[in-house]
Amino acid sequence: MNTRTTLILFVLVLIAAGAARLLGQRGDGADIRSTAPSDSAVLLPSVDTIDERNLRLRITRDERHTTIAFERQRWMQTEPVRFALRAEPVQQVITTALSLRYVDRFEPGADGRVTLDEAGLSAPRVVLTLEGEPAGTLRLGKRILGGRAYVQVDDDPRIHVVGDALHALLLYSDVRTWRARSLDVPPAGRVRSIELRRGDTVIELTQTEGEWRFAPPHVGRVDASSGAALLDVVAGFHIAEFLGDDPRQLSALGLDQPGTTLSITSSDHPHPLVLRLGEVHDLAGRHRAATWSTDGDVSSVAFSIRDADAAGLNVGVDDLRDPRVTVIAAEAVRRIELSSDSADIELVRGVEGVTVTRDGIVLEAEHDGEAIITAVTDLHAESYAVLPRPDTPTLMTITIEGIGYAEPDVLRIYQHTTDTAFVYRNDEPIGHIVTRETLRALPD
Repeated sequence: MNTRTTLILFVLVLIAAGAARLLGQRGDGADIRSTAPSDSAVLLPSVDTIDERNLRLRITRDERHTTIAFERQRWMQTEPVRFALRAEPVQQVITTALSLRYVDRFEPGADGRVTLDEAGLSAPRVVLTLEGEPAGTLRLGKRILGGRAYVQVDDDPRIHVVGDALHALLLYSDVRTWRARSLDVPPAGRVRSIELRRGDTVIELTQTEGEWRFAPPHVGRVDASSGAALLDVVAGFHIAEFLGDDPRQLSALGLDQPGTTLSITSSDHPHPLVLRLGEVHDLAGRHRAATWSTDGDVSSVAFSIRDADAAGLNVGVDDLRDPRVTVIAAEAVRRIELSSDSADIELVRGVEGVTVTRDGIVLEAEHDGEAIITAVTDLHAESYAVLPRPDTPTLMTITIEGIGYAEPDVLRIYQHTTDTAFVYRNDEPIGHIVTRETLRALPD
């Protein structure tokens, strides 16, 4: 061994000795003995199965108290505000806390060990309490060298040295970052009503046995997909960012008097779910402020969604109406009668096709019965009229009988303009306005 090699080894020994001395000092340096105690074990009682339904987490960080509970199949922040949380970060905290094992424990200040002040435990930055099964309280102190940290458990006055995984989760991650980035909207089949308020306009849809209807004062048929479409708009929102939890900010964001409010009443929730849309809040004009309430109170949790997505709620009554003039589908038609001043035309579908008669006389094959049936059942409104029926004579009356339908649909057509006509179905008070061009496909 030459002199240079000997010098290098001597320097390495000095470095190792200095590091060992530093690791034995108080303060933020590790105060871990070289050997772990023989009774090294988990800090909290172990359980075979975690019952999330009966488990509650209380987190106190920098004097801010947060409560988390499992409600209706998902984790919720319940205090100081309510908002849904993503499952992954909550479950990670639970499993990390339950798996904590100490590698050393000692009385504070004993035998030259760190005191509570030096361990950051006289006023811990974070206190985690699990209520339910399992249960226990962990007070988190300082992180130290070697991926370790100080903890106290329940009423035990001793300081425990553990891995710092739980500290990393709770000291440097705010619960607000755990919040869900989408809104939990119930499936359409579980919704009883939807109320949309835009300014002074209020539209309410109610659902009974799978059929949507307008609540008064609006009348007429509702498109079967309208209710689900409104729910899909809300379910499709992506929360770009959370703007804050302070109720005093709601006014500045236009949420104290929101321009649009959507309320959803569901059999899954004891209170209506209420979305409130405020003002566009960014300079680019791309994001709109919103809140989402689930407990009957106005939520103070303001968040941001894309204004283009919110535009999906800019609908009026006519946008939600069923545009079909008849509800009988073409394939279900058994018989159609078209009556006018010029003639009575009857179409009867049989096993050999559709027979077309005019004033009782069978017409030639060039009259395509299936095409006429399609033309009748494809009639759709271009717009609507909530007006008394015209007192003028009808241009045509169409009676449609369908297999599986207890009553026929009777359509009465009236003159509207030179280019359009009114069509009223049965006793419905809504006039469907159709183009005269579409009526030309019907036989005279």
